[in-house]
Amino acid sequence: MIRLNGIEYEHRPGLTLCELADRYSATYRKLCFDGFVVIVDGQALTTDQAQAKILEGNEDIFIVPVLDGG
Repeated sequence: MIRLNGIEYEHRPGLTLCELADRYSATYRKLCFDGFVVIVDGQALTTDQAQAKILEGNEDIFIVPVLDGG
């Protein structure tokens, strides 16, 4: 099981974070994680790491937009 922003999805071997986001979340579809903070099991990932991340199963993932401003 994978949890993306609190919603559970089935895990399958070889599933990438990009595939999960494209398949199950209209909000994150085709986002390439640019302009977002991606946290997997409490660890923040760079955009490149998030794009290449292969999910292992039983992970908690949060994708949060970066807010600019002051």
